[in-house]
Amino acid sequence: SEGGTAVLEEVTVRNNQFRGIGFGIIVDAESHLILKNSTIEAHNPEDSIPESAGIFIGADIARLEYDVPASAEIRNSTIRSNFQGILLGTQADLILQDTSITENSAWGLSVTVEQCAPRGFGDQDHESSVVFEGENSIIDNNQNGTLEGNPGDHPFQDSPDGQVCLP
Repeated sequence: SEGGTAVLEEVTVRNNQFRGIGFGIIVDAESHLILKNSTIEAHNPEDSIPESAGIFIGADIARLEYDVPASAEIRNSTIRSNFQGILLGTQADLILQDTSITENSAWGLSVTVEQCAPRGFGDQDHESSVVFEGENSIIDNNQNGTLEGNPGDHPFQDSPDGQVCLP
C-alpha cells in the first residue's frame, strides 16, 4: 500500500519474486522503511532484469515507474547475493548505517538512471540522496564483471569497479 512507515527488525527475506523479478523488499510511493539487524539475500533469478534488487526504494513496479518519492533507513543489516543490492528510484532517500552490501551480481548500491543500469532506465537526472553513517561495507559486488568505475561523489569512489553508482 502507499504511504506509511514499516519497521522490520531481525528478519530474513530470501528468494522472493514478483512476476518473475527478484525482489526482497519494495518501498513504494510515499512510504518509509526502517530495516534493522536483518538480512536480504538471493533475489537473483537467472533471467534477472535491471529492476531486480534486494531492496528497491522509490518504485511502483505495477506501473513500471521509478520516480515515486520514498525513503528508507537501513541499519546493521546485510544485503547480499541479489542482482542489485539496493536500487534507488529517482526520488528516493536512504540512510545507510553500519550495513554490509556484498556479493551482488551488479551494483551494490545504485540509482535508476541510464549511467547506472546495465540495460538503461532512460532517466538522466535524479533527486535521490544517500547519507552514510557509521561503518558501511560495500565490497565484492559486480560479480558479473560488466560494470566500470563507481560514478558519483561518495565514500566508495576508489573501490573496485561496480560497487556504487550515484552520479
